Amino acid sequence: MGYQKIFYQISVQSVKVFVTVANAFVITKYKGTDPEIGSWNPLQSGWDGGYYAQPRVFTLGANIALK
Repeated sequence: MGYQKIFYQISVQSVKVFVTVANAFVITKYKGTDPEIGSWNPLQSGWDGGYYAQPRVFTLGANIALK
């Protein structure tokens, strides 16, 4: 039994799957927690001061349209 037959039986018209990743990796020689911390202030650019790094965010979702 193929997936197309199953989708037909439950009246699925379309399925869209998406994945997004934010802050997956940082390429730098900076040894601190996060090189972007303090970048809004030119006097503190690259100085993290013990702040937490930006989180990695993984998002997975699906959009299912029914008939």
